[in-house]
Amino acid sequence: MAKYFIDHPMDKATLLLDKITGEEAGKILAYYSNNPAGSVCHANVILYPHGWEIIGKEAPEVRGEEGRAGGYGYDKYSAAVAESLHKQGLSGTHDILAPWVFINMEGDRQNKPDAEGIIKEKKIIPVYSGAGNVREAFELYFRVIEVL
Repeated sequence: MAKYFIDHPMDKATLLLDKITGEEAGKILAYYSNNPAGSVCHANVILYPHGWEIIGKEAPEVRGEEGRAGGYGYDKYSAAVAESLHKQGLSGTHDILAPWVFINMEGDRQNKPDAEGIIKEKKIIPVYSGAGNVREAFELYFRVIEVL
């Protein structure tokens, strides 16, 4: 696997900024391997100490864990980001995430504040693996700027 990790350009870089001050609070780095056996998305969510404060959690000693996703038929980027969040204790279970994802996809504004409240109370980032909702999930806490 390391063979494909080296010398591969970054396919996607996203900055996470404090919504109030504009201070950089973290970043998401992702790339797709050029493995001839099939493409794999590698993603690393890196929150700076200020980013952890925004979410309301204490920053761990080691920050930024890589998530990976391969195969086909779903959004690999969101799956890899979800795995990275899971490894850092920032993901939720299906019963918590599904209502938030459904409300955002369907535009159910009436129930949106309740779903957001539950997510923020649990102090998680609601990326649903394979659903393609990375930007919306991080926008609960941060201003999201895609650089690449």
